[in-house]
Amino acid sequence: MMFEIRLSCYPICDGFVELRCLIMFFRCCIGCLCFEKLQLYISGCLILLDKVIILFCYLQEKDIFETYYRQHLGKRLLSNKSVSDEVERSLILKLKTECRYQFTSRFECMFTDMKTSEDTMKQLYEAMGPELGDGPTLVVSVLTTGSWPIKSTATCKLSSEIQTVYDEFTTYYLGTYSGRKPTWQTNMGSIDIKATFGTGQEHELHVSTYQMCVLMLFNSVDRLSYREIEQATEIPILNLKQCFAVLSLH
Repeated sequence: MMFEIRLSCYPICDGFVELRCLIMFFRCCIGCLCFEKLQLYISGCLILLDKVIILFCYLQEKDIFETYYRQHLGKRLLSNKSVSDEVERSLILKLKTECRYQFTSRFECMFTDMKTSEDTMKQLYEAMGPELGDGPTLVVSVLTTGSWPIKSTATCKLSSEIQTVYDEFTTYYLGTYSGRKPTWQTNMGSIDIKATFGTGQEHELHVSTYQMCVLMLFNSVDRLSYREIEQATEIPILNLKQCFAVLSLH
């Protein structure tokens, strides 16, 4: 099986249309691979990226593309949905060749942060495994300010089970890296939880941190008002309404 992509070239006068066309093509190159048969398509995708770079050279609004691509790269890395680090890094290398280091420095920093975070979590559980016990398993990504498309937002109040693990990590991190001040971005987190409903059926749910905070409240009570949930979680009003909208669909 193989993918074939054919491009028809037409004169483009609108810069916005030009940008959208190239962005869609980049997304196609990264997204056309599947996890199950990844190795079969990597070589073909790398060849395809060479052709994409040729089109990229004609793009005038490269700074807009950099912003757009960085946002989607961040989402793929944090959600672990990047189909191939090899393809991602190959694209960054090609962009670096065309636009020099400054254009791709934040992309490379994002990959460095993910590797450093992975090593930090291994060291944490090696050093404090017995103290953490059988509590929730925490995976933290430490992101460099300025490299990631992060918007500052108010943090929420976590449940006691999760807060304990957070405090353990904060203590370890500050003790290991002096002079740093980590800021939690709870709006960007996700969590897998096991839920047991009234009939005894168990389900594993993948939810956001905000949704987890709301659901955990019902471990001790059966009914809560909107105001009580807002006060207990301290989730920003807009985010809390979005949280309810998503949970109501399930």
